[in-house]
Amino acid sequence: MFRQALRWLIGIVGIATCGFVFAPTLEAQRGNSTPEALPSIAEKTAGLELMDGMLPLYWDTDQGRLWMEIPELDKEFIHFVGYGAGLGSNDLGLDRGALRGSRIVKFERV
Repeated sequence: MFRQALRWLIGIVGIATCGFVFAPTLEAQRGNSTPEALPSIAEKTAGLELMDGMLPLYWDTDQGRLWMEIPELDKEFIHFVGYGAGLGSNDLGLDRGALRGSRIVKFERV
């Protein structure tokens, strides 16, 4: 029983792997060799609600998406996480405004 299930699992993984391996070559054969030009930030965010800040955010109410503009790549930022509201003074430590850690964040183009 175990061997039969293992063979079935290996077969499924093999089929999925073939799909991932051959999909890029099939796309190349279709003749889509010229990539489409990307829209500018102004074109992409036209009509969206701007939430200005250190990293400007654009809210798309129609699609429920939030877009973030990164003005400077390869620059390090300090990211703090904290509670906006809490349970008050308690033994759990869930106090309003308490910091829950920080990280150095760097956005890179890939």
